[in-house]
Amino acid sequence: VSSQQVRPLASNDMGPLGISVKDLDAATMARNGIPSNLQGVLIVDVDSAGPSRLARLRAGHVLLEINRRRVANVQEFQSIVASLPPGATVAVMIYDQLSDQRVIATINPDSVP
Repeated sequence: VSSQQVRPLASNDMGPLGISVKDLDAATMARNGIPSNLQGVLIVDVDSAGPSRLARLRAGHVLLEINRRRVANVQEFQSIVASLPPGATVAVMIYDQLSDQRVIATINPDSVP
């Protein structure tokens, strides 16, 4: 059994959006200056050549929605991403704690797995 198998608290597979995310917990939110009333997943890594880098997403942003569907945890993130039509443009809402703003970005996902 490999340590790379399914882990409930983090997704290391960057998938078609080119990002890795993890569930938010109180300690992570406090450490990163994220308001306690936000629900989403923390972007922990962005593929340097991936579509999310082109959309200016970065580690530390909180992903709140994908195509107007709320993302409360890694499981929901994976489910929503799995249901995306191949190659379709994706709208995401993120929270940027540096500017204390919610931002909408569009991503053109990788169509090749």
